[in-house]
Amino acid sequence: MPFSTGPLQPPPVSDGPSTDTPLSTYDPSSYPFTGLELTVSGLDRSGPRSAHEHLKIILAQLENDGHLLPKLHITPGASRTSNETSDYVTVSLTDPYRSTPRPDILEFVRKTLDDVPGITALWRILNGPDKSRQLSFFARNKEEAPKVKEKLERFFKQEHYHVQSSWIWQGTPRLTFNFVSRKAVENLLAKSPVLEARTFVPIAPTYVQPVYGLEVGVSNVGAFPQAQLILDSYVKSRYGVDAWRSSRLELNGTIYCVVLRDPEVTTQFLTDPFEAFPEGSVFKPNKPDYLYKLNSAGIPNAFRRPYQAQAHDSLDARQQMDKLMLQLLAANQRFVERVMDDQRQFMESLINAQDRFTTTFLNALTIQAAQSQLVLAQSDLNNIRASMSTAQLLLLLEKSPENQSNIRMLINSLQGRTLESQDIVNTLWDDINRLQSTLMPVTPIPPSFPSRPTGATSAPAFPPD
Repeated sequence: MPFSTGPLQPPPVSDGPSTDTPLSTYDPSSYPFTGLELTVSGLDRSGPRSAHEHLKIILAQLENDGHLLPKLHITPGASRTSNETSDYVTVSLTDPYRSTPRPDILEFVRKTLDDVPGITALWRILNGPDKSRQLSFFARNKEEAPKVKEKLERFFKQEHYHVQSSWIWQGTPRLTFNFVSRKAVENLLAKSPVLEARTFVPIAPTYVQPVYGLEVGVSNVGAFPQAQLILDSYVKSRYGVDAWRSSRLELNGTIYCVVLRDPEVTTQFLTDPFEAFPEGSVFKPNKPDYLYKLNSAGIPNAFRRPYQAQAHDSLDARQQMDKLMLQLLAANQRFVERVMDDQRQFMESLINAQDRFTTTFLNALTIQAAQSQLVLAQSDLNNIRASMSTAQLLLLLEKSPENQSNIRMLINSLQGRTLESQDIVNTLWDDINRLQSTLMPVTPIPPSFPSRPTGATSAPAFPPD
């Protein structure tokens, strides 16, 4: 029995029942759609086309079990070489569903395949190889990269982190690994490998995993504390309550993602003038676009994480700095020994010079580490003050008493955080002054370094109701 379909079914609403608003006719010429593809992983990877053949067997078995699916276009996963194998394929619809977007049909296919044991079916992230299980590491230089790659591969094998493929970027010390399991990636991000007293910090690609076809993203909204509330209200008021289906903030609140009712509403949202935020705002979010296109264009890996995460990372950074100083001391010692072997007549002068250099270097690193903490603390204080200004602006624009009350609560919270951050900045300044007077009394402060505040600055109190 062939697969049959009815009219397009909108995605479910995340927080309430849907209405019976009739779907409009979609015109693909107004804004071409993209990203209606799935990435199906967990397939056989014994050969270049084994994943493709494995999925065909699964589809045939599903059909025998009574599951009716549309005809699918299957493309093998992208590989860097002809001999490289991967456990995933890209799946899309064939005609007559290829020229007209039907995310509802492809979502039905995704759920069906995702229910197969051992198989994971997700909406495709971007145009190109799958990066959802990819991590990169860095050697000291490109000459060291092959040895570091071998050490990491032995470590991954010992930890049972199976690797699909790996390579060294030409002319750089960058090493990249594609893993079989997403759990391996999560474990490595949570705990970096330590090999021979040296920590190798993994770097993951920056992207947002789509949850539905034709999902839209609005980037650079992190400066607005209530960005999701603002954009949700904007979509519902401009395109109708039923146009909005679900939304979320990703990458620590910097990207707003929304699923809309149908391709027509999505196209209108992408082509209409974007007027969700007041004109003249200091912070300007980018125009909406398909999340698939945002991922394909590349999302900068420079978004700030929450303060608690920064504090945790600062401890890790200090530990890594201690290990780095030990490595530098060992390297300096080897250098001195080589010089002593070649020119023994200068042994004592070289040892004295090395001792002075080591002391100066360690003192400079200690002060630099304290200055780096101060820069981070001052940046956090500036961000809190910017959030305070934004919240006060929203309070002036908001007409709802309930929302005004919520914004006032946010402002009071930000006032408390401002005082706490100011105390941290003042404490760090005292630590730096003490270190400079004790270790290096003549050390100048860099010109770009923030100046010492003349006194504690409290956050302005907002008038009560």
